[in-house]
Amino acid sequence: MRDALKLIYEKQREMHILGGVISLLDWDQKTCMPRKGLEDRSIQISYLSKKLHDLLTSDELYRAVEFLDARKEDLSSIDRIVVERLKRDVEKARKIPSDFVERLSKLEAISYSSWVRARERSRFDLFLPYLSKLIELKMEYCNYKNLGGHPYNNLIDDYEEGMRYERLKPCFDFLKQKLKGLLDKLEGDFDLKIGLDIRDQERMSEIFLRQVSMDRERFRIDTSEHPFTARISTHDVRITTRYLKDKPLSSFFSTLHEVGHAIYELNLPKGRYRYTVISDAPSLGIHESQARFWENIVGRSRSFWKFFYPLVKKRIHGLGVEMEDIYRYVNQVRRSVIRVEADEVSYNLHIILRSEIESEIFEQRIDVRELREVWNEKMEELLGVRPKSDREGVLQDMHWSTGDFGYFPSYTIGNIYSAQLMYAMERDMGSFHALVEDGRFGDIKRWLFRKIHRFGRMFDAEELIRRGCGEGLNPERFIRYLEEKFV
Repeated sequence: MRDALKLIYEKQREMHILGGVISLLDWDQKTCMPRKGLEDRSIQISYLSKKLHDLLTSDELYRAVEFLDARKEDLSSIDRIVVERLKRDVEKARKIPSDFVERLSKLEAISYSSWVRARERSRFDLFLPYLSKLIELKMEYCNYKNLGGHPYNNLIDDYEEGMRYERLKPCFDFLKQKLKGLLDKLEGDFDLKIGLDIRDQERMSEIFLRQVSMDRERFRIDTSEHPFTARISTHDVRITTRYLKDKPLSSFFSTLHEVGHAIYELNLPKGRYRYTVISDAPSLGIHESQARFWENIVGRSRSFWKFFYPLVKKRIHGLGVEMEDIYRYVNQVRRSVIRVEADEVSYNLHIILRSEIESEIFEQRIDVRELREVWNEKMEELLGVRPKSDREGVLQDMHWSTGDFGYFPSYTIGNIYSAQLMYAMERDMGSFHALVEDGRFGDIKRWLFRKIHRFGRMFDAEELIRRGCGEGLNPERFIRYLEEKFV
């Protein structure tokens, strides 16, 4: 038994190291790689992705896991949970041929750059051949995985382990009805001229990073076309943002969002768990809950701006607006074609749009060549607006270019969880808004660590939320949060 345990821990360590190298190459491609490096980069990533898959699916690891699983009653609690989670990963991965992983990862690397070029030119036709091939490969992937039920289950499960379309659809239908009503009731427009140049935007983000005590020896921030977070290793987590002259607060909220991801990554289990499957999130919905919590629950609250505005006013003299105006501006409810710029009320309608399209693609009810028009029609149906170009329509998100079909539902799941976490924090610590207004971000971080971060992947996502909040996924909590805030 000792030899089998030694082997599974050594193999997991190898996989973590290799995964970090792949993450570093991906971060480099999206931030600073010369464009002509794409061909070799796609080969490098596909080669390493195949090696990683081969490690996870090796007969040697499989036999060791099976051996230990049959004797798990004799294992320590730490070893037992590692074996149980690793067994689940190994069994899923062994369904997918390694040559398929190599083909898919190579195409994803190339497709991302094609999406960037197509988006710059606002031409869906330039991205269409790559998207068509990605969908074809993802359908092949669904056939390998074969979870049963709706075909979309095979993709959702990659990000929300155990979640099924059949469970999620009623939640989304409930939200769709409630959110469309709230959007009709709350829609308004409040224009505000904020004097923030690029340097001021950087300074504003820096003020926030100091307030939440981000350790610059373990963390860095850069720029990219689409903001993201990358964990290279336990003590190397990187985020990106983007600075827009005509949307001066966009970068600030992108930074808050990605910092939420980074705080979580930096707090995942270490020690014996450091190089194991436990030092990870149980789902992307949990990960997104951390990002949306800091971006919206904290960052768009009046209590946050009561605390943060004087700090910004002191450092940025040309701001030229009052605190209440900023609060009103960042919380205005309006119909937007751009997901990442949407308010808290309409944002999840954007996610529902994408989720419905994805589910219909994998039901083979949508021809990818008609995707632009399908997108525009659904946008009009759900949000009452129509994109004027491909750039602000079907090409606005990078997710499909990197093969991340099934990812979008995690954003709404994360929004729901974030509201549940706020109410649970208030139950345990008293007024949430008093915590924020006093700038007690250390206390907030410690509560999140105790309830969410320190467990990593010891529990499935809903069980983790149930333990922390007293209930599983509950969209009614999110609607309550919106109604208390806006109505």
